Amino acid sequence: MNTVYKASRYNLLSDDFNGDFLIANLLKTRFLKGSKKQGEEIRQLLNKEEIAEEEAREYPQLLEAGMLVPKTRNEYEIANLRFNDLAFSKDMLDITIIPTDACNFDCVYCYQEKRHNQFITKESEEKILKFLERNVKNYKKVQIGWFGGEPLLLKDRMCRFLEKAKEICNKYHVPLIGKVTSNGYLLDLETFQKLLQYNVVHYQITIDGNRETHNQQRPHKTNSDSFDRILQNLKNIAENEKRYYRIALRVNITKNILNNINDYLDELAFFAENDHFQIHWQYVKDYGGEQVHSMTEERIFESNDFVDFINLATKRGIGSLSYMFFGVGNGLCEAPRKYSYFIDHEAKLHKCTIALYQDDSRELNNIGYINDQGVAVIDEEKEAVWLVRNTVDEECEECVYFPLCMAQTCPHERKIRNHKVCINEKDELIHYMRYLAKTPIFEEYKKTGEENYACV
Repeated sequence: MNTVYKASRYNLLSDDFNGDFLIANLLKTRFLKGSKKQGEEIRQLLNKEEIAEEEAREYPQLLEAGMLVPKTRNEYEIANLRFNDLAFSKDMLDITIIPTDACNFDCVYCYQEKRHNQFITKESEEKILKFLERNVKNYKKVQIGWFGGEPLLLKDRMCRFLEKAKEICNKYHVPLIGKVTSNGYLLDLETFQKLLQYNVVHYQITIDGNRETHNQQRPHKTNSDSFDRILQNLKNIAENEKRYYRIALRVNITKNILNNINDYLDELAFFAENDHFQIHWQYVKDYGGEQVHSMTEERIFESNDFVDFINLATKRGIGSLSYMFFGVGNGLCEAPRKYSYFIDHEAKLHKCTIALYQDDSRELNNIGYINDQGVAVIDEEKEAVWLVRNTVDEECEECVYFPLCMAQTCPHERKIRNHKVCINEKDELIHYMRYLAKTPIFEEYKKTGEENYACV
């Protein structure tokens, strides 16, 4: 009996700047690109309600990439299966340590207003190391992140901790990878190279526009012009370090930054054609606190206001942080993943950094602690609030982006505050595809029978 095919419900289509055809399948994370003429043919094919097997077999790349599937296939159920695999997988132990809530900046939109300037104790560090000793052998890899406040205020202690953590991971032959969220002011070349020794390869550093807008939105507490120092730190890294690393240059866009976006891209021109650096486009969001309300007139509220600048950056050779948003489940934060924890200065376990500073969710966010023996003592009732997914509404079930977020983006908003939210970047993805099309992740499309065709 012949199989009848259909277009995958999770295909995302776009065009390159010259009109060439781009297609991504969000369930299999596969990418193809072809000519405008090929694109017209494929679009016509994918618009068909039913595709005969004989015709489908003429497009083996589309079949292999999951862009054409049997009509009886329930891709939604497959995506849900992937969600369970990701949310409860023991492939990776993912911990993010918050060594201090202190910060050397006073950003105008920061939600961390109720700071106590507390620092992690040696006793808490020992508890976390004992926790690693007990648990790393149960996972395929370990990821240790650093968040704050500003974690690099304690960079020497970070390095000492990572040295011990790396020894533990090496003992059990488990790979260790690290990440840091920082304002970049203290990330000099020496510090960066030392962190690389401990496999800290992923960084998020914020530069809010040009010098004027950055210093206005992200004022340093003692240096009125932090812009130059941060940018020079990053240039020193770019010039002197050739090992693998990735730095996301986050920009929290306001109307003022939009009006000066070309100045911003001029400043980042130094990083053009350098895959180590990519822009993470965001707009200022209300994560809590009162400070953000003082800039209501300056805020924008949707990505449509800046997607043109994603394309402009791509044309200028400056990459956008795009690859990470296309993987299955990559729209999920740490909160809905069982083996992912934020650990504070007292070795308490939390699921969400935003909830740490919210009166309505702070207690629920603290799901447990690490005891003196390195055992994670967890309140399962609290943990379930973050992990168990609510019923998926019809709009999410039908959404092309479902494999990325599985209707579990930000449990803090969805489950605790009962606000429906989507992944922030969904409207930006077709623009990010234009940048990714320049990389090897996109395969050249060849129809069967064409010269030099090879099924991939």
